[in-house]
Amino acid sequence: MPDEWADTYYLGPYCGVRLPWSVISINHRVTVIYRTRKDDRQPNFEISVSILFQLLEGKVTSLRNAPHYIPSFYGSGRTLSLQGYQAIYSNAEYQLFMWLIRVSYLHTIKTKLIIGQTANFSMPGSLKLYDGPTTYGEMLLLSHNDLTQPLPKSFPQTRGFQALISLRLPDSYTLHSHKLQYQSFHVSLNHINKIELLHNKVAISENNCSMNFAFALCMWKIVVPTNHYIHLEVIHSHFVPFPDSLCSFFGLVVQPLLQSNHIFHHYKKKPQKIENSRVHYGMYKQFIHCRVYPTMQIFDFGQRTGAEYYTPTSSAVFMFYSYIYHLNTDFSFTVSLENSMIQGIPLKVLPSQQIYLTSNDEDIQNVEWKCKQQYSTANALMNIMEDGYITRKGFMTGSVYLQYENALLCFNVFKISRSHLSFIVYLPRAPFFISNGHQLRWQCL
Repeated sequence: MPDEWADTYYLGPYCGVRLPWSVISINHRVTVIYRTRKDDRQPNFEISVSILFQLLEGKVTSLRNAPHYIPSFYGSGRTLSLQGYQAIYSNAEYQLFMWLIRVSYLHTIKTKLIIGQTANFSMPGSLKLYDGPTTYGEMLLLSHNDLTQPLPKSFPQTRGFQALISLRLPDSYTLHSHKLQYQSFHVSLNHINKIELLHNKVAISENNCSMNFAFALCMWKIVVPTNHYIHLEVIHSHFVPFPDSLCSFFGLVVQPLLQSNHIFHHYKKKPQKIENSRVHYGMYKQFIHCRVYPTMQIFDFGQRTGAEYYTPTSSAVFMFYSYIYHLNTDFSFTVSLENSMIQGIPLKVLPSQQIYLTSNDEDIQNVEWKCKQQYSTANALMNIMEDGYITRKGFMTGSVYLQYENALLCFNVFKISRSHLSFIVYLPRAPFFISNGHQLRWQCL
């Protein structure tokens, strides 16, 4: 939508489920261009579009396209000082601020607004909390509070891993005395459906999930025998239209759970055992899928890529989530889960962190020594590989020495000019799968 009389300023493009579909023009005239394409696979497919225009009186002085994004995957919570954040919309009467908080998939969020002592409590304003990434139709609204009245001691806790906070104030000066506090809580897995995979293969589809609420969340705990792993394959997924890159509105997720003999260590001055489950989930690198599959664009050298996953552990949670999307769109998916001897090896580092993974009876120095022992061989292979080095704009600072059952993952053992060397040492008769490295090129050591 070109915003006329504004040089090279465009609103959008808006497509798919980028809700809310609420667009404010800075000027008093806007041109709307609608475009669609015919789907030959669905000859009877029809679409209708309705557009509502509303006049807003007063001069718009500020405009942002999206709320402030606050990722919080590894910490238990934060207190945000709100000064410095810009309004996503403002005029002569009020300013609207929005923040989207996102935590790991097996956590929920509890928020609290802290009003400073210098704030004027008679000043008008409102606070809204949503159980998800959008204000669309107020269907995900958890609480609505008038700031001229005393705030409740606690706010409702989200059911999912995202929370949207909307704060409406008469001016930005009031924001300086406010703080936003949030905490994340681990979801209890005691009462979710459990599937034990022995020699059987299990299929899960949209028919296995209840879609009666604005936020649909279905979870299964998947378990296989010791030294076995879980293989997931997306048989098909029909999500129309295409989602945003963060899979904010819907998705299929596999989150590996901590294995009893896996011990993560963090090393600074001395090694320390990592107890934080959020870090465990991050190092295991979950699978997330929210697009149409299969399509012609995903074939690489005759093989389908990106729609299968092997866990690094013997248990995991499979989940489907949808924020409003399922109420407005016909969709379908089918995934298969089976027991496998192939272990998934995730490629994951944390910035400025040195992480070790050992078993109960192994020392971290021994794992590091194994990596450094193979460095010369790995470096020689990289030198003879065509296009072996992958250039990056930034310089990664994380290091890992991860001893899995079927392979040893080493990253950033030595710095080569402005490159990092990453390699996997495989064990005899121990199959593995690089669970998130299909765009990289590898040779076995």
